[in-house]
Amino acid sequence: MICELMDCEKCILEEIDNKESKRNDIAMTYAFCISSREKPNFGKINRAIVQRWSRSGLDYIKRRAWRQEFPE
Repeated sequence: MICELMDCEKCILEEIDNKESKRNDIAMTYAFCISSREKPNFGKINRAIVQRWSRSGLDYIKRRAWRQEFPE
């Protein structure tokens, strides 16, 4: 089964803005954005992450996102 997050840019930006969201939550959504057919504006997403956490927070989220394993 293939799953894809619709309007992933809007979804992740809302999740970043939600103060209850943790970095690991964002990393999972970021992973869905990476694999999405519709490519979001990663510059905008990355800036929002840095504004909320920091540059090292962005690095952490990206590393976690790229390591995610999804069933095929």
